[in-house]
Amino acid sequence: MNLVIDIGNTRIKAALFERDRLFKQYSFLSEDLSKIKQKMQISDLDSVIVSSVNEEKTKEIINLFPKAILFSHHFNLPIEIAYENKNQLGLDRIAAAVGAHFLYPNSPLLIIDAGSAITFDFLGDKAVFLGGNISPGLQFRFRSLHQYTSKLPLVVANEETNLISKTTEEAINSGVVRGICYEIEMYIEEYQNNYENLTSILTGGDTYFFDRILKKRIFAEENLVLIGLNQILKYNNVDKI
Repeated sequence: MNLVIDIGNTRIKAALFERDRLFKQYSFLSEDLSKIKQKMQISDLDSVIVSSVNEEKTKEIINLFPKAILFSHHFNLPIEIAYENKNQLGLDRIAAAVGAHFLYPNSPLLIIDAGSAITFDFLGDKAVFLGGNISPGLQFRFRSLHQYTSKLPLVVANEETNLISKTTEEAINSGVVRGICYEIEMYIEEYQNNYENLTSILTGGDTYFFDRILKKRIFAEENLVLIGLNQILKYNNVDKI
């Protein structure tokens, strides 16, 4: 049994895998990490892999699991990275690409991660990661409008949007949510025009919010990074802990 932990900018996710099967998943924002063993009812582990963007939280995890392996750019991968500077490529983007390739191995892939930032990454023929783009995420856009203006309120995202809004709150919500939807759908359309048999995958913390309102056909898999980390762990034949 493998334990996979992904420490992101705003969320920490953990999952237990029995080979390729994810059978328990836990997600939280700021809860004490010491509760992770209790929450996931961990008893017998083969390996632990951690991907992190938070050094302090990484140290806490290593204290809990001293033999945990910290994912880095030096790992062997089942995909090729054709990026100008591989060390600048986010580890979550790499893991998501590996997860997408595992789920859909015979298709060019557009991987859309809707989290703190929105990333658009492309995995082409022969499992080659060619690169992508980065855009502000849903909550970042709401906070920016509130913090960098004197009068605009902080709005909570709502799926109901208007083409023509009648209040400031509605205008902000519709502008941000519709703007992201238009952005995602245009990316999908442009990639589809250039690559036959494209598969588009949506992941990240806001997966199901956008999956319910996007018009383009897209596969939703919120745990894509966790799936990828488990495949990376297996691919590197890590010794049991």
